[in-house]
Amino acid sequence: MAVLVIQSCSAFASNKIPLPEPRPMEAPASTPHAPDKKTPETSNLSACQISLTEHIAIAPVVPPIQEPAGCGGEDLVRLESIILQNGARVPLRPAAIVRCPLAKAVAEWIRDDVAALVANDVLREIDIAGSYECRDRNRVSGERLSEHARANAIDVVGVSLRRAGSISFTDKLGARDLREKARISACSRFPTVLGPGSDGYHEDHIHLDLLERKSGYRICQWNVLGP
Repeated sequence: MAVLVIQSCSAFASNKIPLPEPRPMEAPASTPHAPDKKTPETSNLSACQISLTEHIAIAPVVPPIQEPAGCGGEDLVRLESIILQNGARVPLRPAAIVRCPLAKAVAEWIRDDVAALVANDVLREIDIAGSYECRDRNRVSGERLSEHARANAIDVVGVSLRRAGSISFTDKLGARDLREKARISACSRFPTVLGPGSDGYHEDHIHLDLLERKSGYRICQWNVLGP
């Protein structure tokens, strides 16, 4: 009798359904990485482009330019407007494509110096004769490459005021005191200033550039002429 009981238990054990294997522990949900604070747009900007904020100028970034004969450059912006200390927006007509350091220098000159010279009026716009252009110096074939071809120069005709109208920096009939003070301030800020009396190619506008020369040599050739 005992033998039969043992056999019965043995048979029951052999028919027992196996238990499923324990499930593996689930890996903890991965924590997404915090996004980089630098967006793709800002991460590609130069220090100058970052510093040229909308409180100083409206100057959208321009992609690098590469043209034959060494023309073009990097760190470019399209200088559209300058924001004065009082928040007024003064457009450039037309907008100028230049290197960012030049754009910043022009903005500071207009904001800090030129605006003060016309404080009794309202500065409305800035008349531009040229900025980036792939060409030789003074458009003379065979001359050295112009700073305009490196986006490192800008030609300024003058400014437009609300009450006094347009003032050309090279107009012999224009306010001489204002033009003389504009010349002094420009020559203190830009390594190259060319105007009437310089070389015959700048009689109707003022050329400004940031060309660096040996020993810090500077050129200020702008004769403020009278009638």
